[in-house]
Amino acid sequence: MSLDVAQILDELARDRGEGAGVSTTTMNLVALVDDPNLCEWIVERTGEIARRHPSRVVVLDAAHEAGTHSVHSSMREIEHTLMTGSQQITIGVSGMQAPELFSVAHALVVPNVETVLYWAGAHVAGDERLGRLSEIADCLVVDTSRSDSTAGTLRELASFVEAHESIAVHDLAYMRLLSWQDMIAQFFDDPELASEIGTISRIDIAAGSDSEALYIVGWLASRLGWQPHTSDAFCDGAGAEIHFTIAREGDPRRVHRIALESGDSTFTAALEPGTADLAALAVSGKFARPERCVPLHHIDIVALIERAILSPRRDDVFRSSLQMARAVLERRSNRPDEA
Repeated sequence: MSLDVAQILDELARDRGEGAGVSTTTMNLVALVDDPNLCEWIVERTGEIARRHPSRVVVLDAAHEAGTHSVHSSMREIEHTLMTGSQQITIGVSGMQAPELFSVAHALVVPNVETVLYWAGAHVAGDERLGRLSEIADCLVVDTSRSDSTAGTLRELASFVEAHESIAVHDLAYMRLLSWQDMIAQFFDDPELASEIGTISRIDIAAGSDSEALYIVGWLASRLGWQPHTSDAFCDGAGAEIHFTIAREGDPRRVHRIALESGDSTFTAALEPGTADLAALAVSGKFARPERCVPLHHIDIVALIERAILSPRRDDVFRSSLQMARAVLERRSNRPDEA
């Protein structure tokens, strides 16, 4: 390898100092980033995670010259015993090919603990580096809503999930939707409204990024047993069509509004004007209900990655939502106006 891994490990040992004693490392967090504008941000966020969960963080910076690196360790004393907490290694890996990149990461991670791979590369399935790095990963975390090509990235992610059954995969774009999923479910907790869920005929979604909107559509379809039909419609078990629209509106990586139309009512969850953390829920039509507001808790990137790390190994609801989103994209790519 052109990169001297032994030297980096020696520097890490010196940074820990004499008598570092017991290591409390509970996981490895390996992050690869291509975008030079994201590197510092990722170093800060992964460092914060490591402080909360004693970890060895290895940031593979593909935007900077191979060979450049920095190391840092944090120490703490517990009952007169010095403990090694977080350890962070940042390495420039620009131009490094997948086999060498794998060798570097494999040599730097702590053996026999879980390894989480946070992928901030431009592509998923088509990037050989991800394929090799996934060989050391127990969990993969991505964020498709940061991609310049949501359609391509979601399709790539769906293919990756199918090909890597042993890896727990989490998309932060999907994980941001928990509050919205809860709000939709709350509508139908009302016994009088529960029957309306079987007569939904239209979905309108406005969001600042396509991934979140596609995941909402995919989640609803997978939970309600709908099947992809056309580029803008599903059909239920009886053959009835459920049409949907997706509009780009509001801040990136945020849902702005979701509306469901049933046979007799319209259910709407929407951000209150001028706010980012308050949503109004309303039901109009035959089963009208007074409008009420519920808080939307802002979830930062650190909290989302923590949730991914602590989530069950396999999330079948996410997987089925992703497959439905891919089916929608495939039908849209076949439309004459989008060919």
